[in-house]
Amino acid sequence: MFAPEKKDTLRDTYTEEFFLEHQENLPAYRYLARLILSVFDASIVESVCDVGCGHGFLVECLRQEGISQSFGLDGSISAEFLWNDTSHRSAYSVADLTSAEAVAALPSTDIVCSFETGEHLPKDAADTYIRTLTHYGPAAIFFSAATPFQNLGENPTHINEQQCGFWITVFARCGYKLHVPATVALRNRMFSDFEVFRNAWWYPKNLLVFVPNHKRSKGIRLLMDENGPVETPLWFPPGMETDPVSNLMFERDFYEYLYIVCTHAKVTS
Repeated sequence: MFAPEKKDTLRDTYTEEFFLEHQENLPAYRYLARLILSVFDASIVESVCDVGCGHGFLVECLRQEGISQSFGLDGSISAEFLWNDTSHRSAYSVADLTSAEAVAALPSTDIVCSFETGEHLPKDAADTYIRTLTHYGPAAIFFSAATPFQNLGENPTHINEQQCGFWITVFARCGYKLHVPATVALRNRMFSDFEVFRNAWWYPKNLLVFVPNHKRSKGIRLLMDENGPVETPLWFPPGMETDPVSNLMFERDFYEYLYIVCTHAKVTS
């Protein structure tokens, strides 16, 4: 999920046992795989790369959905041991996500995913990280990253928690823009099926969909018009409130998200 472990905190936190604990979220990865593919015409997507793939659950779920050219890239040596248990070991690579080494290891694919990875990388590596995701000009990038106080300061590897506006700005420098209708529609679907994400609530909270400023020659397009109407954003499902700090985080993130949606509606109306 991050750069190779150069500090003991990273090595101690993201062990093989840590990744195995995420097996309980396998239904969420199956859902994500189907959700990602649902916004494109059937059979038009041939390849996907998950950057910060960790255990590789999303990669394997995409393969089960028929995307045989599904790849995983991670910075964790601990994750590498888990890939040896898959039948597609050659589809995975380890690289430093804070350097040009990541681009060298990145396959060219139609779509790129990177979920809950940016918070593990230094702030001064944010541009390098996003340039890696956008390097081959994928038709869409499905992205999420932890926001401030998401982990209540309990995870020492969360060294760059940022509001989504931070990442939108970095993507803009790399020639990509937020696809607001797709972002809202996919978040709404996840919130509507929230039991799937109850133990992985950060995915529906943080998901952003980016597309290139200029259309790709291959012609892969999202089914939703980026200048089209936007669904009404759904609030976090009941029962998410856990403590005062978390409640403030949820409210802050929702109002930032709502501001982005309202700004889009004003510009396109």
